[in-house]
Amino acid sequence: MAKRQIRLSRSRIAIVIFSIVVSVAILLTFAPRSANQFKYEYQVNKPWHYATLIAEYDFPVFRSEADLQHARDSINNAFQPYYQMQENLGAQQLALFLEDRASGKFDSIPSACLDFVEAQLTRVYKEGFLSTKDYAELKGKYPNGIRIVNGQRVHSREVAEVLSTRTAYESIMNADTQGRWTEALQRCNINSYLQPNLAFDTRRNTSTLEESYASIGQVSTMVQKGQKIISQGDIVTPEMEGILNSLKEAHNERYGTQHSDWWIILGQFLITTLVIVVLYLYIYLFRRDYMPRNNTLFLIFTLSTALPLITYLVAAHTGLSIYIIPLAIAPLFSRIFLDSRTALVITIIISLLASFVAPDPYEFLLIQIVVAFNTIYSLKEVTERSQVLRVAFYNILAAWTVCFSLDLIQGLTFTSWEDILKFNHQRYVDLAINGGLQLLAYPLMYLIERIFGFTSSVTLIELTNFNDGLLSRMSREAKGTFNHTIQVSNLAAEVARAIDAKPLLARVGALYHDIGKLENPAFFTENQSGVNPHDNLDEKSSARIIIDHVNNGLKLAEEYSLPQAVREFIVTHHGHGMAKYFAIQWQNKHPEETFDPEVFTYPGHYPTTAEQAALMMCDAVEAASRSLKEYTEESISNLVNKIIDSQLRDGCYNDCPITFEDIKVAKQTLIENLMRAYHTRIAYPELK
Repeated sequence: MAKRQIRLSRSRIAIVIFSIVVSVAILLTFAPRSANQFKYEYQVNKPWHYATLIAEYDFPVFRSEADLQHARDSINNAFQPYYQMQENLGAQQLALFLEDRASGKFDSIPSACLDFVEAQLTRVYKEGFLSTKDYAELKGKYPNGIRIVNGQRVHSREVAEVLSTRTAYESIMNADTQGRWTEALQRCNINSYLQPNLAFDTRRNTSTLEESYASIGQVSTMVQKGQKIISQGDIVTPEMEGILNSLKEAHNERYGTQHSDWWIILGQFLITTLVIVVLYLYIYLFRRDYMPRNNTLFLIFTLSTALPLITYLVAAHTGLSIYIIPLAIAPLFSRIFLDSRTALVITIIISLLASFVAPDPYEFLLIQIVVAFNTIYSLKEVTERSQVLRVAFYNILAAWTVCFSLDLIQGLTFTSWEDILKFNHQRYVDLAINGGLQLLAYPLMYLIERIFGFTSSVTLIELTNFNDGLLSRMSREAKGTFNHTIQVSNLAAEVARAIDAKPLLARVGALYHDIGKLENPAFFTENQSGVNPHDNLDEKSSARIIIDHVNNGLKLAEEYSLPQAVREFIVTHHGHGMAKYFAIQWQNKHPEETFDPEVFTYPGHYPTTAEQAALMMCDAVEAASRSLKEYTEESISNLVNKIIDSQLRDGCYNDCPITFEDIKVAKQTLIENLMRAYHTRIAYPELK
């Protein structure tokens, strides 16, 4: 009677594998390829509209082009160009002057004056000088002086100290301080011997500048992982733009560009497949009883695929925040139609898949898991709209608490009005909208019931209405059966509650288990008043009418669109048992004939759930209790034990997920409730 070991057929395994493949294919098809691309838009001198941006990894801050150009300009302004001293040129011009002197070109000029000219030419060539044009460019472009290379020696010289062809001539003329040879110096034609001997060293200057440019470096600073970059509402300054540009460049380099889509697809395929497989592994290992149920697998498949898909589409094709998507309906529906553990696992799987497109996956996952726990804890059965509203309200508070806590961790303060203005309220608005959308769970519940074949508590409560439908008809046409079902429903609910089953489902199943008697109510003893139609029938005909109330019940259930979960109670309340009263009568009357048990056997199957088992016990015990001559604890206990032990021997509960301890508890519950129902009342004295 403990849970059966469920063996899965190849076809069932194939269905599971097919579900995994389809789910992965759908999610992979619609997963945004831009999920790994930089998702922020910003402008200089405009506010930052997103949440506080925290560095997820270390990245360098690169200098902007303007910053680099400024650094290069500073180097250029401070640069002292190299000029090569051409010693041979000075020697050549001195030699030319001496040759002209020896040839008698300057015979009219005093020898002392010629010696003076030779000395001055030697001096200016030793100092070096530029052409007048080059000197003018030097003053405008390199005001900080020059560096003269003379062999292995390099020395700097101020611009004011640098000679040009003109200033070299003037320095020679001005060297005659006493003016003794002014006229003679003019006749020496000194200009003809002045050839600039300082040449711009292009190669050395270019290499030196390039080395200086290279020393600037592309990186100005480093941003550390976990460091706050910018808060919502902050103005994007030019400096901040540089940091954001560097983050964008680092992000694109880290995650690739459009040319690496195939690698992105491969990564998405691997992680999506892994997550979906984990979900089905959980079902196989811990809830294998779900595997044979097509509707359960279909619901799990739909939730785990549809909600991440909606998240992808919202992220890719709308400007809306994914925080408004009510993923909490996953644990809500899973809790109502499945169980708590499965609800939590499904929520984690959905949240992991949806977090691929979340701006802050850590925050997103934390919010969804906390909300899931709150939903599962706060909700077991939905019986009224206020429950969904209350759960949605609690979920909003839980999500807000998580967000506020993370904001405080990230440095949020309220010490100034500026801090208050920077407070990112948009997420809180999105989460409030999320809570409002969770109210859609109530109308969606009806749709899920119709599509997947589940039965919610709301539907079950609606089925307990005695003023409409089959119950109203039963109260009019089969009053005895109606009273019987009321008693059985009360007993079944108490037993289900005692063995930790679903009391509401047991109650509703008990109310409808005998609706087939409406076809021939007079043939059932509880509806008879002195006349028994069976007296005019043989045992086989009587048995057929009694047994047919199961099939008739199923027809009525289909006509009135009763949920499958309720129909199962009709099929299982007698199981594959026998109409023993008529079977024994027939055997007693026909001892010599071969007994065919199939004629007297109900067409159903034995209970497969704890609720169905509770009904079988209560139905048999309640009917039998009406035949007791006296209602004592002993008589009731003997009756309960006799009937249930007989059912055990017949194997009625072999397919049920109940234990011997459950049956013991059920027996005690039935005895206590029957004692209360049939207790002896105090006789009132008569007035004499």
